[in-house]
Formats: sequence, C-alpha cells, structure tokens
Amino acid sequence: MPANRAGLYTIKPTIGLISTDGIVPASDFSDTAGPLAKSVQDLADLLQIMVDPAMWNHVPEGGYRSSITSSWAGLKVGFLAPHEWPQNEDISGPDAMFNEEQQAAVEAAYKKIEAAEVEAAYPVWLKGTAELNIEGESALNGLWQGNLNRLITDHLSSFEQVAVQSLKDIVGFNLGYSVAQLPAGINQQYFLDSLNKDWSKHRSEEVLRYCRHAAGTEGIDHVMQKHGIDVIIGPADSDLDEMLSASGYPAVTLPLGVYSGNGRPFGLLAIASKFQEALLVRVASAWEALFPNRPTPNGILMREAMDRQDGWVQNSVEMKEGPY
Repeated sequence: MPANRAGLYTIKPTIGLISTDGIVPASDFSDTAGPLAKSVQDLADLLQIMVDPAMWNHVPEGGYRSSITSSWAGLKVGFLAPHEWPQNEDISGPDAMFNEEQQAAVEAAYKKIEAAEVEAAYPVWLKGTAELNIEGESALNGLWQGNLNRLITDHLSSFEQVAVQSLKDIVGFNLGYSVAQLPAGINQQYFLDSLNKDWSKHRSEEVLRYCRHAAGTEGIDHVMQKHGIDVIIGPADSDLDEMLSASGYPAVTLPLGVYSGNGRPFGLLAIASKFQEALLVRVASAWEALFPNRPTPNGILMREAMDRQDGWVQNSVEMKEGPY
C-alpha cells in the first residue's frame, strides 16, 4: 500500500463502501479508493466524506470520529508470526536484512501492545496465498488479467471523444510512441497477457466466489471465530494485501519504523471483517496513542537506494545514466 511506504495511515475499505466511479479501473473486485492521512482523526474524517451515500448505513451514528478511543481496552487482537509473512520477493526482490529488521520491530510492537490493556492471541495462523491458487495458477492474477480488457474498454467508452478506445488501442499507442511510452526497463507484457486472457463473466464469477470463500470465510473469518478476536494484525510488507484483494475485507495501516537499508517506512496491517471500518479506526487510534512517533521517509537514504537499484550515479553536478 502507498501509505505503508510513506509512513501514513490509510484504510482500505470493504469493497463497495466507496464508489469507484470515474477511477481508471484495474479491477472491479479488489480496487477501491481510500483516505491517506498523518493522523487517525484526519483518517476518520476523510473516510466519512468518501463513503458512498448509498452505504451510509455502515457509518456509526456519531461518525467514524466517534470510534476514536486511543485505548486498547476491550479489544481482542490476533498476531500473525512475522516470519510466516515476509516481504514479497517477486515485488521488491530478496532482502534478508529488511526481513530481519521488520521481524524484530514487529515482535517488539506485539510485546508493547500485549503490555497494554488488550486481550491478545499469538501466534494465530492464517491460510497463505497458496490457498488462492487454482490448478497451480494464481486465481487473483487470472481475475485481474482476465477482466482488464473489458474494464478498460468499458471505462474508455464512457467518454464522448477519445482516440484510444480499448486496451488493444493502448498497446498500439505505446508501440507507436515507444521512445516516450516504453523507455528502457518498461514493457507492456501485462497488457499483452491480458489481451490473451479474456475471461467470460461466468468464469470470473466462479473464480471470485472461490477467492471470497478461501480468503474471507475460510481464511480471515475462520481465524477470528476460532480465537474469538476482533482483528488480525501482521506485517504490511507481505502477501497480506493479496488476502485483502481476495476477500474484499477492510484493513488499516499502522506506521511502525524505517528500514535502515533504504530509509523506507514500514508498518503493520490490522484486518477486520467486512464493513468493520469503525473498529479499524478504533484500533488505529489505540496504535497512535501507543506509538505516537509516526515514521517518515528518509529521502537521502531512499535516493541512494534508488541510485543503486536503477544503475544511476548522482553527484552535485550531474546525473549520469548507468547501464540497464
């Protein structure tokens, strides 16, 4: 989540709570808008403003701000073992030092929370993303790629005048202006794969039901019922985001620390059952009171890390492009 990378609070709400009208669609089953804020009070106020008027029955009578208690008292939480939910190497590449730092910081945070007035279960075990595979392939990737062509085409058709009218047109445009659109290191293989994997409505609904059941009913809900807990907390830099996509359930980011290797913030995710955003605001407010020093990105370290990663060499006079 972008908020985790920036040391901010965000709530990824239950799918459907906030309208996605006008947003370029990458997915109609997992994508949603949501607030980002430096404080939980701002987070609560922004979330309330963004809620679809048709979904206001899910907003507390006093608004989301009324859920701010700044206390862990009465909350029941389950902690995921951080070593079971490491950073996704397919996204960020292998980084053993980060995993070590994150695990140590998460374990310390768990102990600090347990010392507060909270009923905690540790560790709790949540099914991993392997449960979201069908015949050896990711069901989520299939849904994302199998429906992108339809979603983009439907979105573009909503405009009165547009030269690019489909995903195929976007691919052609990028090829026609490849110098600007496809610089070194950038390709559109994902778009090409999506054009070749155009799923039917029936196939999509069938696989989505499977994902919702595996990640939601048999995953998150099962763990909460088994341990009698309100929320599940685990590392944000992990595959937990895929469990959120598959279930459609809400989560809030909890800023925790900054990685010494590149200056990038990291934190935790607190996951709740669907339409339990008020509970997540309450959890975030308790976190904010216990961990008041919100981490902020270290721009110098991040720039140095980007220079190393991208093959760029920078000094006070010039920026020289390195090999790709």
